Amino acid sequence: MRAIELGNDNYKMDEQDSLETIQLLQDNAFFRQWCQANQLDDSQREMLIQNYRFKISQWLDSISCCQNCTGLKGCPFSPQGFRPYIRYNGVFLENSMQYCTYYIQQKQKYQFKSNYVYSSLPESLYDARIEDFMLYRDTVRDGLNFVSTLRNSIKDNQGLFLYGNCGCGKSYIGAAMCNLYARNNKKVAFVNVNQLVNEGKNSFNTKDSNFQEQLDDIKQCYFVCFDDVGANTNSPWVRDELLFPLFNYRMEHELMTMFTSNMELEGLTMHFTYNSNGSMESLKANRIMERITVLAKPLLMNGKDLRK
Repeated sequence: MRAIELGNDNYKMDEQDSLETIQLLQDNAFFRQWCQANQLDDSQREMLIQNYRFKISQWLDSISCCQNCTGLKGCPFSPQGFRPYIRYNGVFLENSMQYCTYYIQQKQKYQFKSNYVYSSLPESLYDARIEDFMLYRDTVRDGLNFVSTLRNSIKDNQGLFLYGNCGCGKSYIGAAMCNLYARNNKKVAFVNVNQLVNEGKNSFNTKDSNFQEQLDDIKQCYFVCFDDVGANTNSPWVRDELLFPLFNYRMEHELMTMFTSNMELEGLTMHFTYNSNGSMESLKANRIMERITVLAKPLLMNGKDLRK
């Protein structure tokens, strides 16, 4: 439909313009569908065209981009998926807004995200699924054994310590596990340890920080994946005041916990042993490693770098 220039409430179209607009609206399939959806008969449709042709034309022109839409990615409206609409209340035709079908479908698809009490996930990993990764088990050495161990972990509620090369899918599996339990209405958390450390440091200088509340949520939720353990610089505060209370609480309450790391257990022990100032604290390192090994069974995930 050709655009009609906006004016004030007293705007008058010339006769030729008005006749053309009426004909366009009478022939417009989208407006006919709108009338059918609102249970309006032909006489009511004609009445609306006669009395509200400018408002209807303006609406149809504003949503013309929706006619060939294939998803929210290119939606020009803000927020995306929230578009102009018109409503007939039996007396007046009113301007309104509504969510489109794609927005509603996406909201339903990702409704499980409300079960995340904390998340470091990029948006793309909310689509991660265990079954999708299993299609590419040949990317992991001894892939059949890996899949079998993963399935048994889910069945037995046994945590895993996934370790191996960069890019082989450890974080993907952690995200997929979180999504699995979230879709089953369990409270979950995906915690990138380095991000948590930075948030903790920033909270020192932030008035009314809710960081402690976040830590309590992470402690208590049904399933947690601690991602990229050992990637951050070790310090007594990180090891003893931030991570140890989290791991200890989850061990004492037997809550299912997963870890991912580029280091094997021995290497992670050394990481926690030496502080950033070079001092050696083996006892404290052993204390935190004991929690990890009680919570999770080590599983090597070594294969191709999927990012490449």
